[in-house]
Amino acid sequence: MFFSNTEVTCEECKACFPKKNMCIYDSTRQGRMKNERKMNLCQKCALIRLFKSFNNKTIIVHPLKKYNAYVYYSFNELLPSSWDATNKDRDIKFVSALRKLIPPDSAVCNCCTDHASFTWCSPEVFDNNPFKTEISPEEDFEAVYLCRECLIKSFSGIVQSENISFSAISPPAIDGEGYYTPWDV
Repeated sequence: MFFSNTEVTCEECKACFPKKNMCIYDSTRQGRMKNERKMNLCQKCALIRLFKSFNNKTIIVHPLKKYNAYVYYSFNELLPSSWDATNKDRDIKFVSALRKLIPPDSAVCNCCTDHASFTWCSPEVFDNNPFKTEISPEEDFEAVYLCRECLIKSFSGIVQSENISFSAISPPAIDGEGYYTPWDV
């Protein structure tokens, strides 16, 4: 028996949606955070919860339709530990380049002049390849500072205009600055 039209209840708003329109909101960091859990959320509730999770200065890379997930990486998580020196120089260089994109404490939103905590980057920051661990030259991508409200408007606008639907979203489970990027699950 094939259940392609199975409906699932959103754990947040309690409305029923086709399973294909649901998102797994996974704050367990692939099972590493035992005190967290995965939730089945509708697209709207998943995005609301995602925007509430922004507590630190963060780089937000535009979502892309060809990727069905959105993942957060803390800079601290990306830095190699003392026992894993395989790609140490590359990883340190990558995190250093990302940190330069973080808004300074005095940054103001490019849209409304409120305080900006987010850098909104076009996907060209990674040459449209979120798996790349290298930043493009600054003149090759767009980056603007945004406040939370303007970020929500910009992000929601792209999601709506591109008809983007996420199968999975990974929110920050580790404190500290970092970046969100499209991903594929």
